[in-house]
Amino acid sequence: MVKILTKGHEQIIKPCHVVLKTTQAADDESSTALIFDRMRIHEKPREC
Repeated sequence: MVKILTKGHEQIIKPCHVVLKTTQAADDESSTALIFDRMRIHEKPREC
């Protein structure tokens, strides 16, 4: 079960990294903040 949850978080985090780079390059602060917050939520379980 933990492996399934971890895989799900990783599936969300990977595309977020790509989108984050794009929003930062475009100086889109609102989208960058939104993606960063989403990544923080999904990376938190990996830290435990």
